[in-house]
Amino acid sequence: WFEKRLHSSLLGRSFGGHSMCPGGATFYASLGLSEATIQALGRWSSSTWQIYLRDHPAV
Repeated sequence: WFEKRLHSSLLGRSFGGHSMCPGGATFYASLGLSEATIQALGRWSSSTWQIYLRDHPAV
């Protein structure tokens, strides 16, 4: 449902459901959430979510 709506928007096919992973991981880290909480919120089963972190002053 989400991806279908996303693709039908003005953004077209430049974004997908997976596009939110880097932003989500970086956002949660910038809030100072624990690694365990970030992993749970993103439904990651391992610490591979850390590859999604982007440069941010608070991270």
